[in-house]
Amino acid sequence: MLAQLVADVCPSSASFFGFMGVASALVFANLGAAYGTAKSGVGIASMGVMRPELAMRNIIPVVMAGVLGIYGLIVAVIIQGSIDPPNGNMPKYGSYSGFAHLAAGLCCGLSGLAAGMAIGVVGDAGVRAVGQQEKLFVNMILILIFAEALGLYGLIVALILSQKKSDCPTRVSSFIADNGNDRWSAASACSPFRSFLQEAEWRRSVLLTRLSLAVPFHSMSLRNATTFKI
Repeated sequence: MLAQLVADVCPSSASFFGFMGVASALVFANLGAAYGTAKSGVGIASMGVMRPELAMRNIIPVVMAGVLGIYGLIVAVIIQGSIDPPNGNMPKYGSYSGFAHLAAGLCCGLSGLAAGMAIGVVGDAGVRAVGQQEKLFVNMILILIFAEALGLYGLIVALILSQKKSDCPTRVSSFIADNGNDRWSAASACSPFRSFLQEAEWRRSVLLTRLSLAVPFHSMSLRNATTFKI
C-alpha cells in the first residue's frame, strides 16, 4: 500500500514532464526569435538599398528578437537544474514538480513565440516606414517595447513556477525496502501514513471482534434449534 502511494506521488513519468518543460522553453522561444530576426532582417535589407546610412540604426528589431532566445535559455537551464535524478530505486522528483516545470516552460516558450511574431511584423513594416520618414523611428521603438514585454511576462511567470517543488517521501521507500511488511516501522517515517495505518488497524480489530461475537451466537442458535426439534 505504501509503495503504491509513493508511486502515485512520484511516478517515473514525472521527469518526462520536467524535461518537456525544458524543451518547450528553449524551442518555442527560439522559434519566436528566429521569426522576428528573419522578418526584421528582410525589412532592413529592403530599406538599406535606398537608405544604407539607416541600416545600423534600424537593427534594433533584430536585437530585441534575439533577446527572446535568451529568455528561453535562462528558463531551460533553471528547470534542468531543478530536475533531481533518482537515487537508485528511490524517486526524488515528484509529479507536482514535473507539472509545474512543464507549465513554466510553456509559459516562457509560447510567450516568446508570440512576442517574436509581433516583433517580426512590426520590425519589417517599421524599418520600411522609417526609411521613408525618419520621424517614425520613436513610434516603432515604442511598439517594439510593448511587443517585447509579452516575452518578459512569460519569463516572470516561468521563474515563479520553476521554484515550485515537492519532495518525494523517500524515507518511506527506504523503510519499505528495509522492513518489508513491518507496517508500523514504515509508517513512522511519515505521519500521514501512520494515521492511515492506525485507522486501518482499528477497523480490522473491530471487524475481528464482531466476527468473534457472531460465531458463538450462531452456534448457540443451531444448538437450541436442535433441542427444540428433539
